[in-house]
Amino acid sequence: MYKILATDLDGTLLTPEKKVTDMSKEVIEKLVDKGTKVVISTGRIYPAAWYYHRELNLRTPIIACNGAFVIDPIEDEVIFEQTIDMGIAQEIFESAMELDVYCHMYSKNTIYSFKQEKSIKYYGQWTKAFKEEHRINTVFLNESSEIKSLKDKIYKLGISLDCVNSDELIRRIEALDCVKLSKSLSSMADVMYPGVNKGLALEKVCQYYGVPLSQVVAIGDNENDIEMVQKAGYGIVMGSSEAHVKVHGDYVGEDNSSQGFAKSINLLLQEF
Repeated sequence: MYKILATDLDGTLLTPEKKVTDMSKEVIEKLVDKGTKVVISTGRIYPAAWYYHRELNLRTPIIACNGAFVIDPIEDEVIFEQTIDMGIAQEIFESAMELDVYCHMYSKNTIYSFKQEKSIKYYGQWTKAFKEEHRINTVFLNESSEIKSLKDKIYKLGISLDCVNSDELIRRIEALDCVKLSKSLSSMADVMYPGVNKGLALEKVCQYYGVPLSQVVAIGDNENDIEMVQKAGYGIVMGSSEAHVKVHGDYVGEDNSSQGFAKSINLLLQEF
């Protein structure tokens, strides 16, 4: 019997309009009623994941920042965290500014960047109504040297893949031994501490609950979900995933515009 379901958000649980469908909510409610631990596992910053955690009435840990930050939001207990060295963050930011490639950094609840971008503006407006501890703050840096004076812990950097010089910035980052890259969206690559990923974070959640990985189902759609899907007892990949991601799943479902999450989990309901 499976005891944990770990699910990605964007491209998986969420529709293209960033909504959770009624069908998906019903499936999750059935799992929770069975005693299943439904765990959100996302590349998003923590408050942007907490929003859906609250909407679904979950009481489980949240895996945020691609696994670099894992927290029990009910107890406000950090289960696992792994930061990026501030010197490396500054070096990448300097290159991004030089090449005019959009780049941001995530702390627990703050997005740092050197220029405005629609997603930052959206997040800031979106969470204004939240309690202070769950708001997303936005800070714009004029110089990369400001990074060294930050009091925040930095968990990941995001790099736009749509800028003219994005390929050159990616090439420079790949030459660094102290970070790793993975794609979380078609337009965004994430920079993480080596070895940190959703799979490692899932291990930490399993240890937290005393549940073996063999009793976990994981579902996702992109490169940053691969380790999580591989480590779970049963891995599901969305139909919209690229071919090199699909090969890692035990099952390939439909895409997120066709109730792919709900349909895939419904097939397994008797196994929980």
